[in-house]
Amino acid sequence: MRKLGLLLILLMLSCKDRMAVEPPSDLIPEARMEEILYELTLLQALGNSDKVLTGNLAPNRETYIYKKFEIDSLQFVNSHIYYASKPVVFQRMYERIQAKITEQKDALDQEIKGNKEASSNTATKTDSLKLQE
Repeated sequence: MRKLGLLLILLMLSCKDRMAVEPPSDLIPEARMEEILYELTLLQALGNSDKVLTGNLAPNRETYIYKKFEIDSLQFVNSHIYYASKPVVFQRMYERIQAKITEQKDALDQEIKGNKEASSNTATKTDSLKLQE
């Protein structure tokens, strides 16, 4: 899928002068489109990581997004095509999405590390009490 997307972007770059995509009348603003793409990325990652937990979510992923952001499929597709026709803008959006995901992952890693340390401190205190008996 990524190879196809990369091929399409390269094709658009090579045909840049001949292929001007006009913004649709109901264009989703860039910041909002970025939020939508971020949520879709998370849902896809979640779906890929645990099919048992997300079995019912997979077919409804897009429906969930459309309802949450109050858009329809045609508006999303037209906006996606428009932004994809602007590789610099599109790449910048995905770089911000990647940065946000990395930031959240780092925060979760820190929280997990803190919980493990707190847990090990509790275990140490419990063990020292047993030794005093």
